[in-house]
Amino acid sequence: MGNPHAVIVVDDLDKADVVGLGAALGQHGCFPQGVNVGFMQVVAQQSIRLRVFERGSGETLACGTGACAAVVSGCKLGLLESPVEVNVSRGNTHDRVARRRGTGADDWPGDHCLRRHSRPARPHTLI
Repeated sequence: MGNPHAVIVVDDLDKADVVGLGAALGQHGCFPQGVNVGFMQVVAQQSIRLRVFERGSGETLACGTGACAAVVSGCKLGLLESPVEVNVSRGNTHDRVARRRGTGADDWPGDHCLRRHSRPARPHTLI
């Protein structure tokens, strides 16, 4: 994704301690360079809600790499099936597609997300 991300699956995104836990994990010794922390609530197999605490910035309105990391994590855990609609509670809605380029179920080299930008406050469409 370019930036390091940790993704936490939560039952209720509105009750998640995004600021407290995000800040603590973002500076934890397990991540010497720091890490962006995503909090993902699975709504359906192709829909999630997401909030992201970015290292050095705090909670963000939206995070494209965080959305990609959440979708790839959810797919690898068997919680999601691509394409996935990602609703970022503080910004726009994005559709994300995680494409596996390997041969085995856990082989995801070249994980990537593609998106075409549209006007703000309108969904982003994945190709």
